[in-house]
Amino acid sequence: TGEGAEAVLARLVPLDLRIASFKKGHTARTMVNHMMANVTRIGPDSFEIMVMRSMGQTLLHELREAAEHVAARG
Repeated sequence: TGEGAEAVLARLVPLDLRIASFKKGHTARTMVNHMMANVTRIGPDSFEIMVMRSMGQTLLHELREAAEHVAARG
């Protein structure tokens, strides 16, 4: 959630998650880096990402790393 959420996910997901293409309520099963996940847009700058429980910590690590790279560019 938050400003830059699309930019962060753009580093991890091979989908066009911009609001014009991926509207609120849309869901896709896709790869998040090397993990299978369900990605759902739940708001203008909010996404719900579900992975297998065993991959939860890995997902958090990947999201933090991508967010740091996006912040460094800004």
